[in-house]
Amino acid sequence: MTTPRRFAAVLALSLALSTAALAADQFALRILSNRADVVSGGEALVEIVLPAGAHPDEVQVTLGGRDITSAFAVRTDGRLVGLVGGLAPGANDLFARIVTSAGTSARLTITNHPVGGPVFSGAQLQPWICAYPQVTSAPFSHARVPACSPSETLPARTPLPAVR
Repeated sequence: MTTPRRFAAVLALSLALSTAALAADQFALRILSNRADVVSGGEALVEIVLPAGAHPDEVQVTLGGRDITSAFAVRTDGRLVGLVGGLAPGANDLFARIVTSAGTSARLTITNHPVGGPVFSGAQLQPWICAYPQVTSAPFSHARVPACSPSETLPARTPLPAVR
């Protein structure tokens, strides 16, 4: 290996190691169940990444000013994870801080969407028409039912009989 290549390799390795060491010492909130901007249903699974030397008992967590620290627990793999519930529609600010260390805090904005959507697209079309396949003499016909809300739970579908 030539000297410039050797120098570049050593530089890349030292940069990678220093970045890993810096990341291991950061206090952060990380969402596990989905991206923070596309949560739906009012719940999100969140991990609190503690800096080196911090203890889970020193962490206080709030959602919109409400203390939800009890939602978090240390798992068997040592991670501090909790199910954050009660998310309001729209943006929700989740804050965590280490009470024994002044200024050590982390923030995550979780955007909650309705279960029926929309999450990615614009406003839903109204009226919302629900159509369910029904067994009739024609194998591919669909019967329409009255207008319903997109947030309603659809009934289970009945399998169509085999065509003979």
